[in-house]
Amino acid sequence: MRKLVPAFLFALFALLASLGVASAQTPAQINTLNIAVTPTCGEQSLSNWAGKPFYLLYEDYTGALCTGATFTGTVTATTTATASSTPTAISAGTNMPLNENLFSSLFVQPTFAGTPVDGTHGLPTNCIAGCSGGPADESAITFGTTPIFTGGVYQTTATSNPLTTGQAGIVQMTANRAFFVNLRNSSGTEIATSTNPISDNVAQWDGTALGAPSNYGTSPGAVAVPGVNAYVTNSVTVTATDLSTNLAQVGGAAVALGQTTMSASMPVAIASNQSSLGVALNTTPSLANGNGVVPTQGGSVLSVSNGLPMQAVSQYPLSSTPITASAIGTTAATTATLAATSGKTTYICTMSIRANATAAATGNATVTGTITGTLNYTQWTAPLASGLGVTEELFMPCVPASGTNTSIAVVSAAPGSGGTVSVTVSGYQQ
Repeated sequence: MRKLVPAFLFALFALLASLGVASAQTPAQINTLNIAVTPTCGEQSLSNWAGKPFYLLYEDYTGALCTGATFTGTVTATTTATASSTPTAISAGTNMPLNENLFSSLFVQPTFAGTPVDGTHGLPTNCIAGCSGGPADESAITFGTTPIFTGGVYQTTATSNPLTTGQAGIVQMTANRAFFVNLRNSSGTEIATSTNPISDNVAQWDGTALGAPSNYGTSPGAVAVPGVNAYVTNSVTVTATDLSTNLAQVGGAAVALGQTTMSASMPVAIASNQSSLGVALNTTPSLANGNGVVPTQGGSVLSVSNGLPMQAVSQYPLSSTPITASAIGTTAATTATLAATSGKTTYICTMSIRANATAAATGNATVTGTITGTLNYTQWTAPLASGLGVTEELFMPCVPASGTNTSIAVVSAAPGSGGTVSVTVSGYQQ
């Protein structure tokens, strides 16, 4: 019977090894195993083996190998671990104490398909639901189900491939990451077009309630109205009936008909280039015809229906030449210049700077070449979303240059990134 034990142990150990029960020992080491001898096979109490080696196999006094034995009792195993900041690498088949980190937790190396999970080999994931990145452009979607891509694509012009009903699409964006916008009302109708313009009912101006508009030629009454800075470029026809006024006083003094003293008379200024006035002596003086001197125009006596011809005077001085200049720019300072002319003095009457940029900015605009020194103006550049920053000045009276043949320049502040700026200046030379 004992002769059969080594062969049987070899076979049993090989079986246990294949089942993952054996230790890292190889079949050549089987002969080194000890077999415990027990009086009888059956249930074994672990208390009988306290302080003694624990054996894998048992045989009774007859030399028969015990099979199907059971054990009762408590086994206390003492396991120690070595603390370190990083795990200690070992080779296959090497016994090594456990490693724990500096926080008393065991190092655990997860593996997948036999490969350790690390910075190169990750764990595969299986997305259960809602994992799609969104439908392709111009693909059909199911409302409430299909995931939608929320980004956009940069494009410099509007698309030429519009979507149809039920299709998903990528939003177009500008270089500044702003969406192209197509304004529509609550019914879905496009607005801000020639057929559907945007109407704005302006009820206030700078916090002041405005009066209702009136028809052409009709006064709106004693109500607040927007101011208008108008420049008349054509001649205005004025008839004598427009100038008919029943004057009772001039300069606080009563107006008397007929000839009177100089202190009570109304002075009349004649234009320097006015043609000569025909004067006829009335042979029958009276209060009605000027008490002896009767002024005429075109051979007829002056009257309400036959008055002196009048011509509107330009807001520029006589013999002067109006001039203007304008320039546009982007991110840097921009200059508009009233050029100099030999022998003449340049005057600036108006200036306008309008600018916006990606972000709001405040800078200093200047007017150079003016008499006694440079003029400075604080310029505000509005952000794109807020409209335009406006810096304007109306010079009354117009300001001359520092000398003849000297130009006057208006220089804006630099708007900055994404900026757009216009500079306009007007004046005259004399």
